[in-house]
Amino acid sequence: MIKIIGNYIINNPLFWILLVLIILFIIFYRELRKNTSINKALKRLDKKSYIVLDDVIINSSRKEYIFDTIIISKYGIFIIKYVDYDSKIYGDDRELQWIQLKNNKKIYFDNPVRDLHSNVRVISELLDLNEKYFIPIVCFTKEATLSLDIKDKVTQVEFLDDVIRSYKKEIIKYGLMEIKDTILNSNKVNTNTKVIEKESIDKCPRCGNKLIVRNGKYGDFLGCSNYPDCKYTREL
Repeated sequence: MIKIIGNYIINNPLFWILLVLIILFIIFYRELRKNTSINKALKRLDKKSYIVLDDVIINSSRKEYIFDTIIISKYGIFIIKYVDYDSKIYGDDRELQWIQLKNNKKIYFDNPVRDLHSNVRVISELLDLNEKYFIPIVCFTKEATLSLDIKDKVTQVEFLDDVIRSYKKEIIKYGLMEIKDTILNSNKVNTNTKVIEKESIDKCPRCGNKLIVRNGKYGDFLGCSNYPDCKYTREL
């Protein structure tokens, strides 16, 4: 009897549709919760003192660099990378990979601090500013338990605004708006773009979703329909 019921469930397409919907809901809920926590932390910053730029993509001669969040202030330019890993996290400055220990299993992922320093080098070249003006911060979820041996700032989402406000020495006396304009003019993604109702032209090489024509500050371009989860863009 149990076998018959099991075969019926497995062969029932509604079961698989429901299963897919549950998985999608879990993924969407986790992403929504993460973004909500980040937004709350950043909203606690004084808007007059901090300029927040999200989802910045800058091309260099080497490759495309993605910046989760850049915060411009007289206390420095904060370059923030979000890492959506929970459970126990182990790592140090020297290692190429860090470890997530979850359910007694080791999951290896690229050292986010090394990636972040590459981003700092690129944007310091773009702005023609010494790297001493930049403050890299790796930000984990609040569910992560951090066991790290590093010199750089690593924190969790709920403490992000406190870490940023802990920098109180004014090191950039002027030119904050010029810095902002330079970054936005070099950004390959305009978060204020709107979709033009045109037929999709191609598939995204990153995620396989459709590319659609978007209208940005400097004209039309192709962007992934799965934005902001996928930030691929291409010139028309």
